[in-house]
Amino acid sequence: MQAFFYRLYHEIIQQGIQTILSLTKSSKHDSNKNDGDNCSVLVVSQSNALKQFKPVFESRMDQLRSLVTSEEVFIMEFFCLDNCKDEMDTFACMKLLFSGLPDGMSELIRLCENQNALFSMFILQVLSQIATEINEKPKDSNKSLAGSFWSQLIKPCIADTRAVLQKHVQSLNLLFRESKPSRKARCGVLNMTKVYENFAESSLLVFGSGAKIMEQAHSDLICCLMNELDRVASESVKTPPELPSLNDTRKEAKARYQRALQEYSMNCMGRPLEELHNFFEQVQSALDSGVRPDAICYQMAFQKHMLQKIIKEYPGKEVKKGLEALRRKVEKNLSDEGSLFLVVWRSIQSEVTKQCMFYEELIRKCYADSGLSLDFTIDDLQRYFSEIADAPKRHMMG
Repeated sequence: MQAFFYRLYHEIIQQGIQTILSLTKSSKHDSNKNDGDNCSVLVVSQSNALKQFKPVFESRMDQLRSLVTSEEVFIMEFFCLDNCKDEMDTFACMKLLFSGLPDGMSELIRLCENQNALFSMFILQVLSQIATEINEKPKDSNKSLAGSFWSQLIKPCIADTRAVLQKHVQSLNLLFRESKPSRKARCGVLNMTKVYENFAESSLLVFGSGAKIMEQAHSDLICCLMNELDRVASESVKTPPELPSLNDTRKEAKARYQRALQEYSMNCMGRPLEELHNFFEQVQSALDSGVRPDAICYQMAFQKHMLQKIIKEYPGKEVKKGLEALRRKVEKNLSDEGSLFLVVWRSIQSEVTKQCMFYEELIRKCYADSGLSLDFTIDDLQRYFSEIADAPKRHMMG
């Protein structure tokens, strides 16, 4: 029986090896045609091998799983094994029948990883999915013990694949650290940037954008890449200095950016303290027309009781509520532009603070002896913004 099962799983594994070798053979031939780019084996778009590998590997794993679990179920049913002690007996029997399978699976996985280090991503995804399915299997089933031997086969394969993937990440870090500025090529995007780009594209292809399994790998690579880019740029005699002739253009671009941001922010925020804003805007217009500051409070529209009435409409508590509503409005308008929201919201915070400082200045200038002031201070205003920022989810609900 042992020889019989050996022939079965050995044939499955060998078929997988031959198929994978045929996939990678054409891909390596194509990569050799490229003009010396040492990251070409990482480029997913240059070959169908990466895309074709997953279904091939999944198929072999499915065949092996079917072979192993069906025999395990047969043993349990034939010998009426259905408790923990029996499970140990079943496991021992399976281990005897499939004694060469762990080495065979390791051989298949090692060959895949040797052909292309990025195959380890697909292997890890497939094996992790198998492990998840095993863990989600109903525990109250009469055949709940079935699959225990298969799960024990998968666990070391997952650990080995994680180690290979980590080793690949370390090799990329080493490649970044050993990169040197080119003496021949013109200034441009460094090769290490392309290497990481291709690694990231492959990761997205395998795991998608929401997976966390590669977060640490990306974090390590990005940190290393940023440091080494600065190093290579500083070592290169070809790194261009700032061009003095572009100083005026750079300043103009920055000024246009600030104007556009301010206009967009003002349009988004509207007038959160509208009555206050209108009142002090008219006060400023009167000052601009020649009215002395100490005479403002004698104007019919700007008398002390008029200002007092408007100030009462904006107690600190209501101002904070208005800012919360403003944040929800801006978040809704920029729901698809998360990074833009932060920039706009900081601009709005700066603009609101600037306006309130303007109101306080006019009160000091035109109502010096009135004893009037806004119901909230600039420090209060900053605290409102800080509290709103610290509780984003609550404010997004509303």
